[in-house]
Amino acid sequence: MKRPFLRLLCAPAFSALLALLGSAGARADCAAHAGPSRIFFETDREPASDGQLFTGERGTLGRLPLVSTGVLADPPTPANMFPCSSQANLIEALKTQFDPKRGRSLLIYIHGYYTSFKSAAEDALKLRKALSFTGPMLLYSWPSKVTSRLTYSNDESNAQWSLAHWRDLVADLLAAYPGMPITFVSHSMGSRFAADGMSLVRHFGCAKCVGPSIFFAPDADSDALYGEFARLGWCNGPPNPTPVAAAPITLYVSNRDKALATSQKIHGHQRAGQAASEMIVCNGTDTIDVSYHDISDRAGHSYQIDPGVLSDARQALAGAPPTSALRKLKAAKRPDGVYYELRP
Repeated sequence: MKRPFLRLLCAPAFSALLALLGSAGARADCAAHAGPSRIFFETDREPASDGQLFTGERGTLGRLPLVSTGVLADPPTPANMFPCSSQANLIEALKTQFDPKRGRSLLIYIHGYYTSFKSAAEDALKLRKALSFTGPMLLYSWPSKVTSRLTYSNDESNAQWSLAHWRDLVADLLAAYPGMPITFVSHSMGSRFAADGMSLVRHFGCAKCVGPSIFFAPDADSDALYGEFARLGWCNGPPNPTPVAAAPITLYVSNRDKALATSQKIHGHQRAGQAASEMIVCNGTDTIDVSYHDISDRAGHSYQIDPGVLSDARQALAGAPPTSALRKLKAAKRPDGVYYELRP
C-alpha cells in the first residue's frame, strides 16, 4: 500500500535533498552501507545543511510530511550518513543484517524530548554496541527541539504529529516480515511511540511480534502504559518472585527523576518512569528502580546510556532473570509484588 508521504520520496525536492547529502546515485542503495556496527534510521525531521544532519523542525514539502531514511556509522556526521532512496529500500535493506542462525528480529530505538537528531544517533550507536542485539537496529527520530527545556509542549505536539508516520513504518515492517519480533527500546517521551507500536502489533494479531523490550524513564501515563501491557496479556497478576528468565518488558524507574516530576505536574498523573505509589509492578514486567544508582545526569532522567544501567539492560535482553548474579540487583517488595533495585 503506497502512502502519500512515501510517494514524496520520489519527488524532485527529495532528489535535491539527496544531492545535498551526498551523491544520490552512489548512495541510494543503503544496503551496501549497512553493517553490524551501523544503524538504520527513519526521521520526519527537517533536513539540515550542517553537521546536525536534521533540525528540530517538522520535515515537510508544502504541508505534507517528508520522511528521510538511511544508514548511519559512528560518528554520525554527513560523511557517515548514507541515505536510502525510499522507505521501501530501507525495509528491504534490513534483510542483509538478519542473523541467519537466529532468524529475523529487529530493535527499534525511539528517543525522548529535548533531543537533537545527532544526540539521538549518538545514543543509538552506543546502545547498538552495548546491548549486543543480534539483529539490525533502527533509530526512529521525531522532531524534538533543543533550544530550551521550555519547548516541552512543542515537542509533545510534534510527537503526536509524528505518530502517523511511525504507525506507517511499523505496519510496513509487519507486512514485509510477518511474524518477526520487534524489540522496542525507548527513552522518556519515546515510550509513547513504543507503547503505540505494541498496540499496532497487537491489532495485527501477532502477540509474538513484540520482542523483549526496554523502557528507560518512560514519560507516559502510568495507568495507560499498564493498560497496554495488560492488553498484551501481561499485568494480570503479581510478578513471579523466583523467575527463571527475564520478563518480556524491562522497566527502569526512579524517584529522583526531576524531568518526570515536572511532567507529572503538567499532566496531573504519575509517569510510568517514576518510582512512586503507582509504579508498575506486575507479571510480564521486571521493574528496576535506579534511584540509588549513581547517575551523572543532575536531573536523574537521562540514564539510558549509563554504563551500569546498560550492563543490566544487556543481560535482560539476553534473557537473564533479575535474580541472576550477572545483574547484581537487589530484590525489594511492595504490596503488589517484587521489584528490583540497581545500586552502586
